[in-house]
Amino acid sequence: MSRKLIVANWKLNPSSILEAERIIKGIGAKKWKKVSVIVCPPSVFLSKLALKKSGILFGVQNVFYESAGSFTGEVSASMAKSAGASFAIIGHSERRSMGESNSDVSKRILATVKADINAILCVGEKERDLHGHYLSYLKAQIDESLAGVSKSYVKNLVLAYEPLFAIGEKSDGAMGPRDLHETILFIRKVLHDRFGKIAFSIPILYGGSVDYLNADKLIKEGNADGLLVGRESVKPDRFLKIISAVESLK
Repeated sequence: MSRKLIVANWKLNPSSILEAERIIKGIGAKKWKKVSVIVCPPSVFLSKLALKKSGILFGVQNVFYESAGSFTGEVSASMAKSAGASFAIIGHSERRSMGESNSDVSKRILATVKADINAILCVGEKERDLHGHYLSYLKAQIDESLAGVSKSYVKNLVLAYEPLFAIGEKSDGAMGPRDLHETILFIRKVLHDRFGKIAFSIPILYGGSVDYLNADKLIKEGNADGLLVGRESVKPDRFLKIISAVESLK
């Protein structure tokens, strides 16, 4: 892929639309040559932010797998698209911790790609063992989360690898570039076994304690096609430094 994807997952932040607009303004409307920036705010802010001529792409943090009906509080893929979303984060570790199964994720992925929205499938193990059993867990998570997704939808797929042990303020920090590189090779093989050569077109992102100090190494040495950024993405100055670090790579 020609451009690296930098995805901002704002989670349950900020508390007001005025603050959301301030963050978008802080990121600015600079035309990046090597980077595509995707911001995923709380869905209630999406439609208003997407109207801004910011040069930023927008997404949602989840979608429901039904298109309509008695599902209080849910947002369908078509609703998200009409509000301005061209991406959707699906299967984030925080959603999985609230009970979303691989089966739920696969239905959400399918609904998303059928709506012609790019689905960012999140996968990742809780911990690593010396015997490599975590690889079987990761493979099963990918295969089950993509159940029912045919080759025709590969163009709308992005995969974000987020090892749970590297997420959050209590973590030991981002994964090392060498370990990330090896994991991405494994993920690429799993995708190739499922979809064939077309799987090489699926961007694989990294998420987990990303900041401006490690962003360039995670891309260049870790071989990631982009980054999924959490808490640093609601701090415009720091988020811009992450983008600049990737943009400056040769």
